[in-house]
Amino acid sequence: MFIEEKDLYIAIREYEVRDIVQGDAALIDIAISTAVGEMKPYLHRYDCEKIFSATGEARESLLVRFAVDIAVFELVSIARPDQDLENRRALYNRAIGWLKQVRDEKIPCGLPLLPIAPEDAKVLSNSNPKRTNYF
Repeated sequence: MFIEEKDLYIAIREYEVRDIVQGDAALIDIAISTAVGEMKPYLHRYDCEKIFSATGEARESLLVRFAVDIAVFELVSIARPDQDLENRRALYNRAIGWLKQVRDEKIPCGLPLLPIAPEDAKVLSNSNPKRTNYF
């Protein structure tokens, strides 16, 4: 997995995770899988297979942080739906905002792009809209 349980501890304390899951480690796996699954559509131009198969120091640290924020938000909302999640929601929204900016090419991220096959390469051209002049 791209992130592991120990990575969650940068955003939430270990005893809080134990308290939330109450012995059901599957909840952690579900939250992590949901986070990665939620991130992939935003990164569709990038080599997600390579990005999310990286482990340890080979992972993009900012992407790990945002994946953790999303996973913790999912974990807390699954286990405690009645709690006020304002802080967690703010971190979640920050992560999604960053992903949207990457998707829209507003910020560089340094992630590996998918290779483009020559037959898939397209040249786009356009011109100004047609004008009609009246004399």
